[in-house]
Amino acid sequence: MWTVIFSVLIWFNIFYLISRTKNDFSVVDIAWGLSFLLIFVIAGITFNSSWEAREVLVGSLVLIWSVRLSGYIFFRSRKIGKEDYRYAQFRKDWGENANTIAYFRVFILQAFLSLLIASPLHLGSQGGIQNDC
Repeated sequence: MWTVIFSVLIWFNIFYLISRTKNDFSVVDIAWGLSFLLIFVIAGITFNSSWEAREVLVGSLVLIWSVRLSGYIFFRSRKIGKEDYRYAQFRKDWGENANTIAYFRVFILQAFLSLLIASPLHLGSQGGIQNDC
């Protein structure tokens, strides 16, 4: 479990550093989509010694969804060519403390939420969900 948590925190910290170099908080949306794939893969490697058909199917679906979502956001942001309006408003509202506030309210919050939302993937990789039928 700690491996997954630390991996997700490192993941979002990397994207925070990217956002600082680009001066664009909206890169967190790309990290968000791919974080579910990261959680599934790290949990699967850490806790699952054999990949059964169910895990492969779920992993394939997570892969397709994560890449589609993050790819869409990536190409949309390249087309727009500027920071998403929501994050630009945050930057404006938060003033000179925007980077520090965004770190906690955007990046760490999304890391926590991705861990929470993806917990069924994590539990399934640990064998926490059993099908006795």
